[in-house]
Parts: sequence; C-alpha cells; structure tokens
Amino acid sequence: MSEKVFTAFYPSTPIWVGDSPQPDLFATGVSIYEAYATEVFTKKTTRFCVKVCRDGQILLRIPDLEARRSLLFRAQSTQNEHQPPAENLFDKSAAIRGEYLALLNIFFLLLDSNRSGADPRPDLGYYEITPRDAFQVLFTPNEKPGAFSESASIHSAERTRLLYGGPSSFIKIPRAKLPISLFEQVTDKFRTVLETEGLVKTLALYAKAVSELKSGGYRTSVVLAWFVIEEVLIYLWQQHLESLDVEYASGRRRMNEKRRKILNDRQFTASVVSNTLEITGVITNELFNTIDRVRGYRNKIVHNDLEFGVDLKVATAALECAGQMIERRWAFKISPNLSVGVSTFHEPFNDTNNL
Repeated sequence: MSEKVFTAFYPSTPIWVGDSPQPDLFATGVSIYEAYATEVFTKKTTRFCVKVCRDGQILLRIPDLEARRSLLFRAQSTQNEHQPPAENLFDKSAAIRGEYLALLNIFFLLLDSNRSGADPRPDLGYYEITPRDAFQVLFTPNEKPGAFSESASIHSAERTRLLYGGPSSFIKIPRAKLPISLFEQVTDKFRTVLETEGLVKTLALYAKAVSELKSGGYRTSVVLAWFVIEEVLIYLWQQHLESLDVEYASGRRRMNEKRRKILNDRQFTASVVSNTLEITGVITNELFNTIDRVRGYRNKIVHNDLEFGVDLKVATAALECAGQMIERRWAFKISPNLSVGVSTFHEPFNDTNNL
C-alpha cells in the first residue's frame, strides 16, 4: 500500500472537536500527541478525503491533485539536469499548491459559516490560509500519521502548543468546542461545491474577499467582491442572450456571430448589462439596486476618489451582494460571519520555567 499525503491546517481559533481529553487521560500512559491526533471524523468520496483530529487539525486529500503532483515528480526525476526543462515544473507545482490552498480556504469558510442566527457557536475567526499556515502530513500504510514535511511550517500558534508545557497546560488552553456532526454538514456542502461547475473558482475568490474584510482590508475586499458580482453578471447576460436565440424562417439564427460580438462589446458595461437584466426580469429590482450601489463603490475605489471612505459597512454590503449573486447562479447559500473582532492572545502555559 502506498503512503498517502494530506494537506492540513488549523483553524485560527483553538478548538476541540467532539469531547476534549480529560487531564486524567495522560495518567494512563496516553501521550499528548495521541490525545491530540486522534481522528474523530473521516469522510471519503471519489473526489476528496477529509480527516479531522480532536485538536482541530483538518486534513484534506484530493486524488486528482495528487495524481498531477505524482506526474510532476516523475517528470522531475527523469529530467536531465544538464538540459533546460521542457516545461516549467515549478510553476505547475505551485499551481497545484494554489488549488489546494483554495480548497482549504473554502472548507474553512464553510466551517465558519455553517451556523444560524441563534447559533451560540463561537466565531472561528476565518482568515485566509496561506502557504505559511498549510502543511503536509504523511500517512503510512497502517494509517498512522507520520512526520510533518520539513519544507512546511505548522501554524505558529499550534506549534507553540505542541512544543511547550505539559498535559495540564494543554487542557487549560481556552478552546471552543465543536460537535462532530458539524463536520458532516460541512463536508456535505464541500462535496456540493466540488461537484458544481464553476463554483470552486468563484467561492475561492469570495473567500479571499471575506478574509480581506476580516483583516481590515476593506478596499481590497470590495474590489474582490465586485469581481464575483461581475462574473455572475456576465454569466446571466450570456444565459439571457441564449434564451433569446431563435431560428428564423430563413434558417438564420437571431444570435448570429455579428450580433453576439456587438452585444458583448466593451460598450455593454456592467451598468448597461445589469439595467437590461432588470428591465427584462432576469434579476429583481432589489438585486439590481444592490449591484448598482456596489458598482459605485468599486468605481470610486478604482478611480481613487479621495472623498469616499471605505469602511466595514461598505465592504459588508459588497460581500452580501456577492453572496446573493452566488446564490442566484448556483442556488448555493453561504452566510459568513462578517464581524471584525480584536484578536486576543492566550498564554500557552503559566509556568515560565518550562521555557
């Protein structure tokens, strides 16, 4: 049986998944690693495999991406070092890593968004997962996790927890508790995302916009949200044109090549397209007004309107509109926590002698 590599991360907020380990557990000889690394949830489909550990470590494996990675490794191993590469293997490897990061961010966003208005579950503090946060975990044939990749770094906060302090210190670290059932719900949504054409790319962009808002990058958040809005606008416009295409008695099509070129010319701006879609009933007047308002925000930012102040309210409005557009196209609803809180830091241990 071949070894398997997963790409993993820890949520920004420390969590327990399921029951937290009790202090007396370590008296039985169970190591800290065993208590933390216990897998409490696994979901495997033909498209992905997700594992979740008790301490909140989330591991993802995408067979298609791993197959592409293997092909690159084989190409690299057979490449003559004295000859220039026939193709840029580094760029292709970086692209695969980028696809993994996009999927990790989507999963994290879904996890943090999977709550109702009355849900007491804590804000998990969604922030974009970068190469500094993601790391690889190797599973040997007996399915026990092996060493971390030397080239990857563990989330800095979690690394501190693993390196310092004893069992009692670990138990005392403030952690939110999440039910295992939550991950069943999230993986079902994640599967829907992977199986829905075009949704991964758009939702990854939306996740970046949410992260920028949470980080206080309101201007960037609005622009990214507009990218999502405009992308769906173009899709709705194309679908609308297709719906109007008929064959005349002469055998000619209404939407011939010349007319398509005209109707997709740069003169048909987002403003013209959105107005036309509202007039013809493709989108509601309420959605049109929201799109038009966010378009104004985007234009003021791009044209550097110094009198326009971009704040949390503006960025939130843009993201809410982008979410409506995602739901309009794919019937996929996502409601991220868009509050911006002040980060707090917890001491991982009380005994400074452990340093």
